[in-house]
Amino acid sequence: ASGAFAGVAVEEVYVPVSVTSIDANAFGEDAGKISVVGEPSQAIEDFANANKDVKVEVAQKTVIDGGITVASAQPIAVSFDPKTGKLTADGLKLQVTYSDGSTEVVTEGYTIEPQDAKTVIVSYGGVSVTVAVTSASAVGRSITVRYVDDQGVDLAPADVYYVKYGDKSFTLPSLPSIEGYQPTSSSLTIDVEDAKSEYLVVFASTASAVVKGDVTGDGMVAMNDILKINSYLLKRVQLSDTELAAADVTGDGVVAMNDILKINSYLLKRISSL
Repeated sequence: ASGAFAGVAVEEVYVPVSVTSIDANAFGEDAGKISVVGEPSQAIEDFANANKDVKVEVAQKTVIDGGITVASAQPIAVSFDPKTGKLTADGLKLQVTYSDGSTEVVTEGYTIEPQDAKTVIVSYGGVSVTVAVTSASAVGRSITVRYVDDQGVDLAPADVYYVKYGDKSFTLPSLPSIEGYQPTSSSLTIDVEDAKSEYLVVFASTASAVVKGDVTGDGMVAMNDILKINSYLLKRVQLSDTELAAADVTGDGVVAMNDILKINSYLLKRISSL
């Protein structure tokens, strides 16, 4: 109330979070001599903005270990947002005990994380408590989807999605476009398990496999390959990048007569491989 503390010999006033407003003139003419102390709250913020001459100290009280209990009925019902992965619980109340011996009932400012299909972890002020959920609750969890080649090497940044405990499958909204690769399966649906959090989507290279010496691409190294290289050297034909790679059996980066000679030695079985 206006002037409620006027003329009172106090130097510090603690404002609990349960106070929703402080009258701008609550301390009368002595306002400049008094410190207002409390946890962050809208009431303290509004009072500080209206009384620039008052010393306002915002201090977070410490929740003691084991200082959180659920004040509402248990088990609790939670809701899961599959887009953000966040869990919420309407009407959840926590009885909180602080290091200064004070207590209060908290209805907001806490976080809820999944522990398993039947329990969640509720945290407030750095202290957590495990709480059972109703059988009808949809507890969600995150899964990581990696996009890899057949050797398990990552080809694109991984994505994080959220699924419900008990779900047997999850449909990916899309797959990344990776130059030079395509997914080995056209299905966007992956099988999920409650105990598994990482999944791989395998991509295969779209580049044609190069067989050294097989310039014609018929699956074998024969005289036709020598003839095609010879035609290339005589500038009668052009070779594609794949054909050039197959023709360069010496590996020096140039298609020349040395490549013909090596293929000829291979055909005459003077060497065992190209």
